Amino acid sequence: MGVRAKIEQSASNCPPTMDKGDVNAALLWDWFVKCENYLHHKNMALADMVKMVTHSMGGVHAIRWLAACGPSLHKMDWDAYKGQMRSIFLPVDWEYTTRMSILRMKQGSRPFIDYALDVMGKNNLLARTDSFMNDEFIHDAIEASMEADLAVECHRENTNNVVAFKAWMDEVKRLDEKRRQHFEEIAKEFARLSMKPSAGGGSGTNRAPLKTYAATKPSNAASNSSSSTFVPIPKLLDKECKLLQNNGGCFKCHRFWTNHIGPRCPNPPIDGATY
Repeated sequence: MGVRAKIEQSASNCPPTMDKGDVNAALLWDWFVKCENYLHHKNMALADMVKMVTHSMGGVHAIRWLAACGPSLHKMDWDAYKGQMRSIFLPVDWEYTTRMSILRMKQGSRPFIDYALDVMGKNNLLARTDSFMNDEFIHDAIEASMEADLAVECHRENTNNVVAFKAWMDEVKRLDEKRRQHFEEIAKEFARLSMKPSAGGGSGTNRAPLKTYAATKPSNAASNSSSSTFVPIPKLLDKECKLLQNNGGCFKCHRFWTNHIGPRCPNPPIDGATY
């Protein structure tokens, strides 16, 4: 792969320039947008758009193209110019590969709105092509790859009843932000509780145990005896109990969003010595 072409524009009232180098769909999109903004700023007629921007293009392919087309290029309308640019500079299957890359995008751990805007931005690269996804298709693509827990929350809130795409985006964004704020509050609360001093001093992670149970292995001689000690954790505070209750927690293993409750917990009791 060679050097990527660069687009430069010193000011909004100056024409953008494209130097020589490799061109991809994203760079072409940036070129089209900058050219359109400049021409709009200069209040130029559509008939003069192509003639103006072609003089700002560099690179071997562009120069040969300009020389081959000659006067006919300057008579080309803006949409035809963009189609010619894509045809010359991009691979034959660029529409297919761009569309497939959109369908493979995942939300992951990032906020919903960041993910959705990335999908929509990449879809804009396909503008005025047969592969461009309308609101209905882009809605399905975004929904199919959103974070699993957020998808469940959207199902519970019946967001699919929201028909307009923009309104649906706003509603999912609201649910995602509410959910993320809730998780942040949980994390802050646990951090606060872990730093709370115990009755014996020190941080919450070193609270003095309430009781110590010792189980001594029977032996005929004291010299051969051994013992093992289990240290129970301190009793949960009211706020800790409420936190577990509100988030599907288990009172035995202290884990959130479990499918079991204390008596049915498959995990071993928490040892206060290592808690």
